[in-house]
Amino acid sequence: MKTVRFLFVLAITALFTAISYAQTAEEIVQKYMDAAGTKAKWDSIKTMKATGYASMGGMEFSFTQYQKRPGKALLEVIVQGMVMKQAYDGTMAWTINPFQGSKKPEKVDDETAKHFKDMGIIGGKLMNWKENECKIELIGKEDFEGTEVFKLKLTDKDAMETMYYLDAAKYLELKVTAKSKMMGKEIESETTYGNFKTVNGVMIPFTMEINTKGSQMGSQTLKLDKVEHNVDMDDAIFVMPKE
Repeated sequence: MKTVRFLFVLAITALFTAISYAQTAEEIVQKYMDAAGTKAKWDSIKTMKATGYASMGGMEFSFTQYQKRPGKALLEVIVQGMVMKQAYDGTMAWTINPFQGSKKPEKVDDETAKHFKDMGIIGGKLMNWKENECKIELIGKEDFEGTEVFKLKLTDKDAMETMYYLDAAKYLELKVTAKSKMMGKEIESETTYGNFKTVNGVMIPFTMEINTKGSQMGSQTLKLDKVEHNVDMDDAIFVMPKE
């Protein structure tokens, strides 16, 4: 009987520890939302346009990203007068990539489409984890370049896992890592965020350092020049053009 009673106590302890752990993860995410400008303010953003430039391998190029609810996105990158496009129209993802020798619009594979789909989530997956039916888990605390951070794991409906490292004092994103497949290749990415600025009441990182393993893109630095909210945006720009 003592053994049974002991096992019962262990089971109950484990159950309540798990419940507390899950609640702690949600509380941290809520504080992140508040620090980033509150969920309500982010939800009031129906369109978002960001312009800036990126540097990679000694090259510098400009880009513009368009986002529109619900779930539409377009990224335009201009290099040496050529325009690359990546888009998600709400149901289907497509691209135009002249750097691969073709200016023909093409539908992307299912794995790559998941990444394009994520571009359409204004505020990102962590901000919108509930409505996107994601799961969150608090992994613990650790040090990131001298700053204590909470490490959270988010798993979305497509079973894609993303790790978020939130400043334990300010609750803003400092780093995000993810492993996935894109264009048939295993991709491991690490993005660090900095130079946060308030735009219409929400916090936006104006600098991003992206390191990608398993990709020809390698390391990139992105810097935003301007972010605009609720600008007019025609749905037609997200639709794959006819050949």
